[in-house]
Amino acid sequence: MEKFDLRQTDLVEVMGSSLSRVKAMTSGRVKNFTQEELANLIDKLEIRAEWLATGSGPMIQDDEPQDEFANRMRNISLTHAMIDAMSIGEAEKSRAKALATGDPATDAKIIADALAITATAYQGGALTAREAALLDNYRAAAEEGKQALEATGAALAKPTQNLKKAG
Repeated sequence: MEKFDLRQTDLVEVMGSSLSRVKAMTSGRVKNFTQEELANLIDKLEIRAEWLATGSGPMIQDDEPQDEFANRMRNISLTHAMIDAMSIGEAEKSRAKALATGDPATDAKIIADALAITATAYQGGALTAREAALLDNYRAAAEEGKQALEATGAALAKPTQNLKKAG
């Protein structure tokens, strides 16, 4: 903070964090930054990503192009923002973010689980592509939309007397 002549309130604006989080960071109670906070420090203050990650080397970026780590952090932050904007459940968002971050400890299990779910759903014609699309739309719908889809589905699923006789 001293190097940039910043106050805690200035860091709130730079990092996109709350004042209480900045206070906790500057007092040493919080040691980890969010992806967004890292990207903001790198972009707005031109702090080197390696220095943020390891504390070694020069703190400030020179005129050289961004290093691979800084680019990766920026891309992860942008990917997380896109995932947050998707109309999928929180569990799916969490899994997608873990994959985007590249956490080797969890990637294999997430991929295996997703493949198992997909294989089970489509095995033996359990769900056609059209049925899967309907299910995806239902899952993405707001509560009133889900109720409308359920009512429509129930109404369409009830065979009429004429159809029973014709069959």
